[in-house]
Amino acid sequence: MYYDLNLPAAGTTAAKSSSVSMIRMLLRLGYDGCAFTHTVQNAPSPNDICTIAPVDMSVVLKAASLFDGGAEALRFPLPAPSRNSSSASSSSLSSASMTSSSGASSSSALTRSELRGRSFRQFTRLNIVLDDPHAFLSKARGAQNILESYDLLSVRPTNEKSFLAACTQIQTDIISLDISHRIPFVLRLPTVRLALGRGVRFELCYGRAIQEGGSSLMNALSLMRATRGRNIMFASDVGDTIFLRNPADVMNLATLFGMNFGNAKRAFSSECESVIMHAETRRTRIAVASIEPAQESMDTEEIDSTATRN
Repeated sequence: MYYDLNLPAAGTTAAKSSSVSMIRMLLRLGYDGCAFTHTVQNAPSPNDICTIAPVDMSVVLKAASLFDGGAEALRFPLPAPSRNSSSASSSSLSSASMTSSSGASSSSALTRSELRGRSFRQFTRLNIVLDDPHAFLSKARGAQNILESYDLLSVRPTNEKSFLAACTQIQTDIISLDISHRIPFVLRLPTVRLALGRGVRFELCYGRAIQEGGSSLMNALSLMRATRGRNIMFASDVGDTIFLRNPADVMNLATLFGMNFGNAKRAFSSECESVIMHAETRRTRIAVASIEPAQESMDTEEIDSTATRN
């Protein structure tokens, strides 16, 4: 299952396309879920409590242009690039893209009945652009009901102090990085490892890199070196359907960042599912822990001490 967990919520300045149009395009590109994001600066106010309503999928079903078998028909996900060679991956992706755009293959188009049986998961997300971590930490306890009204919580640090707080103190699910601009702090390995140890995922937003270009490659390479390709997820962070890309295209882009295809695929699937599970644990405070029996530990110590005396 593929997810895009960062789409601007309808009504925000970044959302140029409607939520229905965004989900329609995501379905065409092969995604199985998304998150609509509300962004605040430093700390949420009482007005920032979640009011994002899920899109009624019956509205998508009623869009007749989606089921005419032409270029606008919904498609199954394109295959992931081949591991064998770059030429094979390019050929596979090229042929899949031609099949998707031509509309000649009726087996790839989703019919109305198939779409009804296909689930599409929707989540809400609060994204905090963090300049002053003390401002957030001082208000976080009083704003707990606001934070918990969203399914997912992410932080976008803008300086080294806020990045350190996001990795060590703030209870967040995602640390989001805008790679279209130069990251104004160093991604230090000890700090990144602290975040990895807490189960936090780092998010790379490819959409803004497509829109604005900039130093996206160098920023992504820095994160890859710090994380060794682990605990990374991709999202679009765009409010216009024209900048959305299918997972196979972004997997190819990820190889330029130094990721292998296995990690690139997980960045859209299992890493996103881990984020959803982490968020559920944070909100419900229910988790699973493995505890070693005390008696077994004591017996081992007694055996070791006896062996030493003998």
